[in-house]
Amino acid sequence: GKSWIYIMSAKSASGQGGSVKLKIVNLAPRNLKGKKVVPQKTSIGNFTEFSFVVSDDKGIYQYAKQEPTDLEPKINSAPDYIIKFPIKIGTSWDDVYKTSFLNQEIELPLQISIVDVSEDVYVSVGSFSKCIHVKEIGTINKDMGTAFGKAQVTVELHSWYAPGVGFVRAVIKEKSNHLSLGSGV
Repeated sequence: GKSWIYIMSAKSASGQGGSVKLKIVNLAPRNLKGKKVVPQKTSIGNFTEFSFVVSDDKGIYQYAKQEPTDLEPKINSAPDYIIKFPIKIGTSWDDVYKTSFLNQEIELPLQISIVDVSEDVYVSVGSFSKCIHVKEIGTINKDMGTAFGKAQVTVELHSWYAPGVGFVRAVIKEKSNHLSLGSGV
C-alpha cells in the first residue's frame, strides 16, 4: 500500500520541455513463478505498467515486468538490479539502457556504481539524509548508415535512494552528436 508521487520534468538542449506526474504504488506481495515478489504499479496519465521486485543476497532487482498489452508478467531473462549489495561506495555492476529522449531508441551498455552512501538530497517535498547515490554511465558509437556516418550516444544517470523510503530523485542526461538523433536532454 505504500505509494509515491513524483514530478518528472524534461528539458531538451533547445530548452523545450514539460512535466508529468508519475505515481508508484506497492501492492501486496505474491508468488510469481516460485519467487516472492512485490508488485509495483506505475501510472503516468492513462498509461499503467507493473514491475515485480525481488530482494536476494546479491541485491534488489526487477524480476518481471507487465506492460499494458501483456496478459501476464514477462520474467526478465536476467535480474535487472536496482541496487547491488553490499551497499558501500565502489559496489558496481553492469546493465543495458534504452534511450527515451532521443529521436530513436538506442540500446547501450551501462557501468553502474554506488558513489556515495550518505548524501543529503533536497526535493520539493523535503529533504532526505543518508541517501545512496547510484551513478550509471554508458557510451556507444552507432552506425547510422553509409550516408549518415556514425553517431556517438552518451548516457549519464544519477539516482538517490533514501533509507526507509526508497527512490527519491533521479537526473538523466542523454546526448547525441548526430542531427538525426537529436541532442537529447
